[in-house]
Amino acid sequence: MLSQIRDRATGWIAWAIVIIITIPFALWGINSYFEGLTQVDVAIVDGEEIDYQTYQNAVSERRRFMLQTLGGRVDPDVFNSDEFKTQVLDDLIDDVLLSNEARRFGYRVSDAQLAAWIQSLPQFQRDGAFDRALYEDVLRRVGYTVAQFESLQRRQSTLDQLRTAYGDSAFVTDSDVNNLLKLIYERRQAEYVTLTPEMFTGDVEVSDAEIEQEYQANTERYRERARLKVAYVELSVDELAQAITPSEDELRQLYDESEQRFVAPEQRRASHILVALAEDADEAARKAALDKAVDLAAQARAGTDFAELAREHSDDSGSAANGGDLGVISRGVMVAPFEQAVYDMEEGAISDPVETRYGYHVIRLAEVVPERRKTFEEVRTQLEEQERRRQAEALFLHNAETFRNLVYEQPESLEPVAEELRLEIKESDWFTSSQGEGVAANPRMREVAFGEEVLEGGLNSEVIEIGLNSLVAVRKLAYEESKLSPLGQVRDAIRTELQRAKAATKAEEAGEEMLKALRGGAEWERMLEERGLTVTPLPELRSEATANEARAVAEAVFAAPRPAAEPVFGGASAEFGNYAVYRLSSVTAGDPEGIEESERARVVELLRQRQGVDYFLAYRQGLRDRADVTVFTEQL
Repeated sequence: MLSQIRDRATGWIAWAIVIIITIPFALWGINSYFEGLTQVDVAIVDGEEIDYQTYQNAVSERRRFMLQTLGGRVDPDVFNSDEFKTQVLDDLIDDVLLSNEARRFGYRVSDAQLAAWIQSLPQFQRDGAFDRALYEDVLRRVGYTVAQFESLQRRQSTLDQLRTAYGDSAFVTDSDVNNLLKLIYERRQAEYVTLTPEMFTGDVEVSDAEIEQEYQANTERYRERARLKVAYVELSVDELAQAITPSEDELRQLYDESEQRFVAPEQRRASHILVALAEDADEAARKAALDKAVDLAAQARAGTDFAELAREHSDDSGSAANGGDLGVISRGVMVAPFEQAVYDMEEGAISDPVETRYGYHVIRLAEVVPERRKTFEEVRTQLEEQERRRQAEALFLHNAETFRNLVYEQPESLEPVAEELRLEIKESDWFTSSQGEGVAANPRMREVAFGEEVLEGGLNSEVIEIGLNSLVAVRKLAYEESKLSPLGQVRDAIRTELQRAKAATKAEEAGEEMLKALRGGAEWERMLEERGLTVTPLPELRSEATANEARAVAEAVFAAPRPAAEPVFGGASAEFGNYAVYRLSSVTAGDPEGIEESERARVVELLRQRQGVDYFLAYRQGLRDRADVTVFTEQL
């Protein structure tokens, strides 16, 4: 509509519009346009209002999160569904109730805690350090001011404290853990055969009348979707970086400023002989171990080959085979007493016995590798890439506002922005509203391209963000309406589809007949032999059934009742229209006593977290049940 007004607002029409707009200003003044405005609420929670703008911000944030999380594989219609809108509002209502509870209990986040957390986020860092300018630009591009974002994060962190409090209150019993371990490690001995549609394809026919009926009854399935081709310009850090060649002086300066990054600290190459000692050893055992270590050190100093002593006497089997050699040692790798001794020694020296929690060590320092700074040439490629990226990011931030302004102010063409910023006007391939490649793989781009301004108005699109480091604007090049494919074009595909569906039905019917016979006393092996079916053993552990068909069968097998005197027979639908018939012979519960302690600890934590979530959800539902909530659904 706005584009139509803009196109037609010339001559006497323009004067008529001016007169119409001027009359209200003359009679009531401009302030009357603002004084009458009222806040539009979407809900009221215990007297606290949730306004429309807050709701819209939450909708935008949820949409952005889903697109990033799912890699853009989201149908745009999802965001217009009542379910999506209701879920966003429900979460806002819960946040209000939980925030009030958090205040009541005194939960809070200090300025220092909030700042430390924000500065630790990698998306706000450049070269490993927090960058204030990058922080502000990222927030601006996703629609937040610094104050809004920090307020939101403070609120979210406070709510996380409340959630954690309930999670930490959960506990599990040994009985709970044992029961779950029995289920997780339950073994079921089963085998199955697969009946495929291909086995029955020759037994089915599809008539022309059936094809015609399918075509007429499901025309939308055989309709070619409307498709679009666009011209577009893209401002991206990656493309800007390709055109940048840092100067020699810039690289030298970066090298000098980053000196510590390219310094390899001093390292030491050492060998050792370990005389092992248990941590709870008595005094006699300690003395015996120490005496042995002292004797070995004396032999080494007297000229006995250290490597031979290590091979014969060291209790560290890993290094003993290599003559006690531990390789090059850096600080922070070995236990503290051992490391201290190594770095206090001189090259070639043999140490006195050094005690650690493993026992006594006799150490030989073979070599000192001094601290070394990598040369400029060694790190030149790394520096060049870093500087190219840095300059591209700075240029991107500088040009982003110009890009936005020119796209908006010159809606009839992409050429002004392309000329001003030296960008190439590119063309997309054909794409539909639900599928595309290249730039059209982005669902937000497709949504905007099929919008009124671009598709009907023929104007530049709004600026679309494709990730944090790329901006795109598009305009229509060509458009083809949706059209029904001629029957002749899709006849063969329909025939194949109907034929396979009929064959799949026959496969399932044959499977059901087999089950009826087996449950009536027919012999499994004889039936398989008569029908020429090949049996496939199912992995005994459910977690080991990784193939798609095996997973489908395992779902049915592990839900089946335990066999008593006779095997249990059952069926399961698998992928591609296949039908599986299985025989379950035995079930063995998992043995909790045979589970490693680390796995048991993992299950304990899993149960505790699940119970903590249940506690919190019940608490949140209780708040909702007691709250006075009014929702204005017509505003959503």
